[in-house]
Amino acid sequence: MAPPMMQCTVLVQKQNLKTQGQPTLPKNETLRAEPSALLKEPSASMKEPSASVKEPSALLKQLQHDEQLPVHWFEDALVWIVKLSTMLAELHEQRRHPLCIGINGAQGSGKTTLSLALDMLLTKTYGLRCQTLSIDDFYLSRQDREKLARQVHPLLQTRGVPGTHNCELAINTIQQLKQGKTCLIPRFNKATDNPLPTSAWSSSTSQPDIILFEGWCVGIPPQDESKLNTPVNSLEQHEDPQKLWRQYVQQQLSGSYQTLFKELDLLIFLQAPGFECVHQWRLEQENKLAERNQHKNNNAIMNEAEIQRFIAHYQRLTEHALQCLPSLANVIIPLDEKHRLTGCHVNHELAKDTLAPGKNEGLTS
Repeated sequence: MAPPMMQCTVLVQKQNLKTQGQPTLPKNETLRAEPSALLKEPSASMKEPSASVKEPSALLKQLQHDEQLPVHWFEDALVWIVKLSTMLAELHEQRRHPLCIGINGAQGSGKTTLSLALDMLLTKTYGLRCQTLSIDDFYLSRQDREKLARQVHPLLQTRGVPGTHNCELAINTIQQLKQGKTCLIPRFNKATDNPLPTSAWSSSTSQPDIILFEGWCVGIPPQDESKLNTPVNSLEQHEDPQKLWRQYVQQQLSGSYQTLFKELDLLIFLQAPGFECVHQWRLEQENKLAERNQHKNNNAIMNEAEIQRFIAHYQRLTEHALQCLPSLANVIIPLDEKHRLTGCHVNHELAKDTLAPGKNEGLTS
């Protein structure tokens, strides 16, 4: 099935924002006559923030400090992320059952930070129960990937691409959360390149209102088979000349990953300007990881050359996502080269279809 025609509305241009008081989004002259449920203003029935809860600005300022984020992140988040959290809270009010929200973006684009901010705002402003998951926490162990490297292709030793996650565990975890069953939340240690022991996993004992599921390949459909023929970089050209790695990744993405993505009710896409930004963003991410683990065993922290090779594994599907997700995601948040959030777009037609009450047929094409 061909991707749906993109019908996006720009909520507001950055230069039109008011800086005094809590930001509001002015009406757009091109707003469709029948906006999707996602764009409705908060209803009168929605719970007002408790008087004991901090204002969104205070919450975001604290997150900025804790995560050592630049000042411009706070300025952008105070507009775009606050408004997005209000939309999601309203959507939950309409649906009245747990919502699983996917967050896709290239490496270093800010998926984890967006998840933290949404979790904080939805929990402390609207009193919703949130559970944040990362597809990274479902990586196979190094031992399991070494087995794949021997049996299928050596490039599968490197974590990241479809085929290196435990999709069955991810599906079961999301389904148990939706059903309100007690379950463990897996955690992966990137510094050691292995999952943490189950004794270190957290536990969920109640049904969340919102499940945030972030990951670089979340919601991506498989490529057209013909596109596998041409290598996208030297790694594919020299280390996968017979396309065995590409074909295995495609096979995995077409199978269990699409089953996993059918658990999503909504997909948010952090849209990088291009793959060329990913190297610098991933380098910044790795430097932050090294700082946080400076007193631990850092044998898995990568240098710049290692990062260049590492992200080459992700290039094909990252570029594929940049091409197809603007017409498949429900919400698109564009980023500029300086990592600033520059807007928030909503795909009305897809949102109206995907978010219809009781409807969940996944986000693949």
